[in-house]
Amino acid sequence: MQDFTGRLTEIKDSTPIIYDETEKAGRIRIEKLLDDYAAFFEFYFPMYATAKCAWFHVWVANMLLKNKSIRFILEWFRGCAKSVHADVGYPLFLKAHKQLKCMVLVGQTAEKACILMSDLQAQLQSNQRYIHDYGEQYSHGNWKNGHFKTKDGCSFHALGFGQSPRGLRNAGNRPDYIVIDDIDTQEMSNNQSRVRKGVDWVSDDLMGCFDIGTQRFINANNQPFANSILGGLVNEKLKGGITTSVQQLNENVSAEGAFHYQHRRHWHHLRVNAIDGEHNPSWPEKYTKEYWYDVRDDRTLRSWMREYMNTPITEGSIFKNEWIKWKPILPLNEYDYLIVYADPSWKNNVHSDYKAVKFWGKRGKELHLIKSFVQQTSIAGMVKYMYDLYESTDYKRKDRTYRFALNGSAVVDFWIEANQNQDLHLEDFLEEGELRGYQLPIRPDKRNKPDKFSRIESLSPLYERGFVYYNEAEKDEPDMMRAVEQLLAFEQGSKSPDDSPDADEGAIYYMQRITRANSYKPRLGTRESGGDW
Repeated sequence: MQDFTGRLTEIKDSTPIIYDETEKAGRIRIEKLLDDYAAFFEFYFPMYATAKCAWFHVWVANMLLKNKSIRFILEWFRGCAKSVHADVGYPLFLKAHKQLKCMVLVGQTAEKACILMSDLQAQLQSNQRYIHDYGEQYSHGNWKNGHFKTKDGCSFHALGFGQSPRGLRNAGNRPDYIVIDDIDTQEMSNNQSRVRKGVDWVSDDLMGCFDIGTQRFINANNQPFANSILGGLVNEKLKGGITTSVQQLNENVSAEGAFHYQHRRHWHHLRVNAIDGEHNPSWPEKYTKEYWYDVRDDRTLRSWMREYMNTPITEGSIFKNEWIKWKPILPLNEYDYLIVYADPSWKNNVHSDYKAVKFWGKRGKELHLIKSFVQQTSIAGMVKYMYDLYESTDYKRKDRTYRFALNGSAVVDFWIEANQNQDLHLEDFLEEGELRGYQLPIRPDKRNKPDKFSRIESLSPLYERGFVYYNEAEKDEPDMMRAVEQLLAFEQGSKSPDDSPDADEGAIYYMQRITRANSYKPRLGTRESGGDW
């Protein structure tokens, strides 16, 4: 109670009323704020608005306002103001537009839901600006923690995940705005059956509370777990949906690679990662590149990927996180053997399997992963990368920059996995080569390969014994992160992508085979024991 009272005082002190405006000026100001969610949020909630709203905060608000029946899955990174907007900003924006009658907020437990709802309740009770413009909100006798009603008749209900929502209504009004906030847990993620039941509870019990007409729904969370209700809803509701560039949502989007948007009918899924592949922040009004570099340095790879990049890394039973070792790589001409190996996957589009290109070097017993390309892109995109790599002038080490000289002093073998689409791949290489005036000297890997699982699993002793190192200068690069993620997630029966470790296997196979052949020196002489051969 003391914390809540202190919050009321803080809100009251931070929202002083503008006393020197005329009634007409006040009406004009209110109308302008109602037309501009960013201005609305920053004026009424200065305690939250420590930075300008991002374009996606505003876009969701406008979509909610324009569409009475809409569902959002907001997969936003930690620190993206999910709760502030979904639990407070959006519902009070709708209420100001007289488009909110009955709100339900779902948390992991009833207690956590009440805590989340208390932020909104405190705003309605003590926000002097909101009260001044939209009237007294506090209703004596109807202000119970977690279940309360404002003076103008709007009701608000906090609900724990899995609790029965039946009977929730405000007089004749059933819920018209439902928000789920951060309900996924590690315990639930470990039990696929519970996740499946959770998705069913959301789809059937919770959304069954809606009445005909106004049905606004939001599930707001990042993606810290491989199995989650958020992921289950995406798979179920967005299956067959349309993936659209976020530039069509806002033409001034920066860091486009940090976003993923798809929609199907009235379902919308917007993923927002902290940064794109060039470390540009998705919310530049609040965060800088330098800030995210510092956060990345303070986090383990697993924590960084799941909390800020919406990419959970689940360690499998084969490769362990502690086996991933980082060190500075050598100048290229000091390696015994260098190889670039490509696994193109079999589908030629940007939403299929990953294309993987791995640049490895061998020095003595040590195997160094120098550079990694792991992306969902077209064959042409992968081919372009390989030509760019061949033409590169430098590569990074932590202490300095060295010349690549792949087509100069350092001899590098280029290999590609050969499969049923080999001719298609060769056409892409030929076309790119014609544009550049030369053909990349690439060899097809035509091995009669054993089972993929056995091949990749055979690499584990090399990692466990400490022979494998990754380039520490590439530690923060998204492609290198994806390489680690796919390796750690690899195990029998897993549905996680395995294109990256498959490319590693090809590269390491030829590194070991060729260097072993080169180092073999036959010994000639007579047999000690006579006799025939």
